[in-house]
Amino acid sequence: MNGLPGIIFGTICVIAAIVLLIKRYDTKTVLFGTGFVMTIAALKPLLAFDAFKNSMTSTTLIWSICSVMGFSYVMKITEVDKHLVNGLAKILMKVRPALIPGVVICTFLVNISLNSAAGVTAAVGAIFIPLLISVGVKPAMAAAAVIFGTWGSMLSRGSVISLLSLKYLIWKL
Repeated sequence: MNGLPGIIFGTICVIAAIVLLIKRYDTKTVLFGTGFVMTIAALKPLLAFDAFKNSMTSTTLIWSICSVMGFSYVMKITEVDKHLVNGLAKILMKVRPALIPGVVICTFLVNISLNSAAGVTAAVGAIFIPLLISVGVKPAMAAAAVIFGTWGSMLSRGSVISLLSLKYLIWKL
């Protein structure tokens, strides 16, 4: 589909995806389904599977997943992740006015070593979100502080964005 009909159809698909996400349908299923419907409309239904195959066999993705899984496994077996987060939480409880910025900074620092924002959110969020809620911070704000801290993965050496921004900074100097 090209031109105005393609734009109208794409807009309808995007609106349908947003409505389904608001109704709390599974995110991956909704996004894959709407993308698949768009490929069928373009008369190229296998394009969705080709894009999935190409993104899943990227060398940077495989390297990133393997390193994060190995690091997380060692952290979990040795229970260092729990000790790290509990230690950071004890320090933060002493400085209540800086609690939210402290959670963001601590999550940021933990996320520098792990490439997976989801893994960091699970490890750090399990401690920091209840901690913030118990102090009186609203749940949405507590979750936002943890999510905002996951920008630490931009400084990870395995991140493609990190490498590109580093090359850009060096080039500008």
